[in-house]
Amino acid sequence: MAETSFTKLSTTTRAGELAAQNNEIFRLLVDSVKEYAIFVLDPDGHVINWNAGAQAIKGYTRDEIVGQHFSKFYLPEAIESGWPSRALTLAQREGRFSDEGWRAKKDGSDAWVPMRSLAMR
Repeated sequence: MAETSFTKLSTTTRAGELAAQNNEIFRLLVDSVKEYAIFVLDPDGHVINWNAGAQAIKGYTRDEIVGQHFSKFYLPEAIESGWPSRALTLAQREGRFSDEGWRAKKDGSDAWVPMRSLAMR
């Protein structure tokens, strides 16, 4: 019986180690992408993760943007119309959302951006 428990513990421990290794590999993969802005929002729309591509495209470092609301990327007219809130609601309700339009960058310039959002549950 002790041998069975040890085997189960070893299998569980190994599975946990493999999951942690896979998570680290995935994080490194996403962080290394520079051609696409990949970032994660919490359910309220605050940035909780930010890759190198997002920094290169949007201009904000991870430290500058994590914790900020994603509406920061929209132009004032879109914010006034409530579009960022509606986009977030649609992504949450439908599980995905696609949009394109003018977005604000840190340097004050605007860029036409195609956007794809996926709700992760």
